[in-house]
Amino acid sequence: MLQLKKTSSIIMMALIASTAIAGIFLAFQQPRATLAQTSGEDLCGQTITQSIDLTADLTCSEDGLKVQGSNIIIKLNGFAMRGPGDDTNTTGIFVDGGHEVRIEGPGMIESFGTGIRYSDVVGGTISNVQVGNSGVGLLADSSEETQWKNLYVHDNRVGAIDDGSHNSEVEGLAMSSNDVAVHVMGNSRGIDIDFNLILDGKTGVQVDPGVTSAKVFYNTMFRQEVLDMKLPTPLEGVLLGNNNCTASDPTQYCEGRVLPTGQRLTTNECGAGQAVQHECVEGLNLPSADNGEEPEERGLGTQEHLTPEAQQAADAALQRVMNGTQQSQTQSNDNSASTSADSRSSENNDDNNNT
Repeated sequence: MLQLKKTSSIIMMALIASTAIAGIFLAFQQPRATLAQTSGEDLCGQTITQSIDLTADLTCSEDGLKVQGSNIIIKLNGFAMRGPGDDTNTTGIFVDGGHEVRIEGPGMIESFGTGIRYSDVVGGTISNVQVGNSGVGLLADSSEETQWKNLYVHDNRVGAIDDGSHNSEVEGLAMSSNDVAVHVMGNSRGIDIDFNLILDGKTGVQVDPGVTSAKVFYNTMFRQEVLDMKLPTPLEGVLLGNNNCTASDPTQYCEGRVLPTGQRLTTNECGAGQAVQHECVEGLNLPSADNGEEPEERGLGTQEHLTPEAQQAADAALQRVMNGTQQSQTQSNDNSASTSADSRSSENNDDNNNT
């Protein structure tokens, strides 16, 4: 009898210990909420402290979402967030502090004063999102190791700003019709700007004096109204190489473009520091600036004027982003959001049960 009591006590103690361990394990897991949106505005202005999945489009009259916390994932799930306009003091998604906050597409954020802002954040990635029609598309200020990857950034006054951040990465972006595509401010350090397609804006990459340890490599830039690259003089703190562009200031830092004939178009043929004239890029099949016709809309819709090499680069840069975005817009327009929400809610419940 005594032995049975001892055995029962041991079993009870083991059960209590295992329950405590399970509780500790669950306490450290980051919860994910599937938000049940009843309208296109019911999340606008809220502060998010855990991972979420959007279940409908958001149309906000002021700010979108504010994110506070660490190891949080915002999944757009193919939906759009729209704000009140590019001339407003609003932000679509504002990540305020924390570590490793991720914003994942496909999805669209447009018509805010700032589309996505990371401030005083360590780590974190924005990927497969379309950000457009805003004052500033992307902003990282006083942050570290922020990654912007595989994005379509278009029709902003400034596509992306790095302001006092360290070791940021801008990689694999398609950037169209921004007044300035990427602006690196003078108190930034260690930014990498690589493998991006930048076209149909005014200035491609602008790096201010005072930047340290910046790297600008393997970018394709063309059809800017002013310059492909505006760099400090003297050039200090910036490493450059293999940038396929024609007009930089100083003039010697573009590799030039290869025409379909095989001829290399060098920067000296177009000059720098002034508006690039179509006459100096004869052979690229660009439309005349003064042909008496209605001006053609800037943007990626004018791809019939690209060389085969540039067309291939544009297709590769856009494929990952645009496929998902176009599909999501179709879903949104055919009123299937409720069905999708039910499905995602069921999947999340299954995941939580499995966990």
